[in-house]
Amino acid sequence: MRLLSLKKLFGKGKEPPVPPEQEWFPPTADTVRRRLVILWCNAGRSHFENEHLNKRDVDLEIFEKIKNWLSGPLSSDATSREIDRHKAEIGAYTSQERVNDWWDQEAAVVLQWALGMSENLPAWDTYGEWDERTDELFDLADPLNWQLGRTLRSPDEIESIAQSYEARYWRIRDMNRGDPAYARKLMGRAHQLGQVELASDGELAFSDGSSVIDGDDDKLSIVTSIVIERLHALNWLCGQDSDWDSITCDTIVSWLWDENWP
Repeated sequence: MRLLSLKKLFGKGKEPPVPPEQEWFPPTADTVRRRLVILWCNAGRSHFENEHLNKRDVDLEIFEKIKNWLSGPLSSDATSREIDRHKAEIGAYTSQERVNDWWDQEAAVVLQWALGMSENLPAWDTYGEWDERTDELFDLADPLNWQLGRTLRSPDEIESIAQSYEARYWRIRDMNRGDPAYARKLMGRAHQLGQVELASDGELAFSDGSSVIDGDDDKLSIVTSIVIERLHALNWLCGQDSDWDSITCDTIVSWLWDENWP
């Protein structure tokens, strides 16, 4: 699917080099719904680990329910690493594991959007939030019964958002390397295609209209993490791989230009 859409972006005579064929198989709506519950469990486990670390009371009933869900009804959709992590007793997580699972929230907002639970995604450079309907999970006995009947947005709509996040990730990842003029040219092309907004200097714009060039290190670090998590979810939705942990965030936007283009 990704290759076909790229060809549409280039137009006649301007197609990118075609990499080896790769069939992509997007997940079903039910698979996405279950993955969203798993991300909720991951973020919840991170919260409990932080509460334990700070010597605050942990809701052991919810903690045990999450553990049982990952080893039971959600086990066929969870990755082996997720299952193994949730088997551990409270206090076992490393600092990095706590951080990683907390960031699952940003992947979750993409799945919520894809399932039609939100009309729009949050601005690309701002934190997302859990949909209030995820609170239903606290009182639910069987996670497989949550939000039944959900359908996915169209593949073209998901693909379009994935391309916009690829373009943004390429730019912020390339901030301190490469040719700035080339970067502005590529961002100009991405803007022409409706993928990104530009600042007054022709660079990629933050949602407040300022240029990414003017972002400080702290802001760029946060925004990079947001973009990576959302792009991960978008690539999974596009069918890059059925295994959540096998998804990559490799960018393809360098194919948009060659030296002979005007």
